[in-house]
Amino acid sequence: MAIRCGHCHGHHDTVAMVRSCGQSGRVATRPAPMATSEPLAIGHYSLGGQIYRVAIGQSGHPYAEAMTPDGVAWTYAPGVAKRLSSADRMTAEDIAAVGRVLVRCIVCGARLSKPESRAAGIGPICKTRV
Repeated sequence: MAIRCGHCHGHHDTVAMVRSCGQSGRVATRPAPMATSEPLAIGHYSLGGQIYRVAIGQSGHPYAEAMTPDGVAWTYAPGVAKRLSSADRMTAEDIAAVGRVLVRCIVCGARLSKPESRAAGIGPICKTRV
């Protein structure tokens, strides 16, 4: 469990590391995380019937957000990014199929109002992003 440091605003593994960071004025470093065999790419994923989108946070690590049932918003899903793999990644066709059902673009959340967008299941601008 990582502890948030008030001095460097980073995370440390132990209370002793937090104390030494604040007392010495230096940043106590954490050991580097073990590299995984395949890095998680930015995009949309489906796991257990739930749709997630993965982005890279300020720390440089991926995080996941879960789509709300109505397809309007995304909520932070702690720990999910560690469970996702490249096999769970959605294709452009998968994204379009969900968009046709929800009548919403799952990339940006906008309602698909034009008939051609509804048929495609994704908005014209977001279609170029997937």
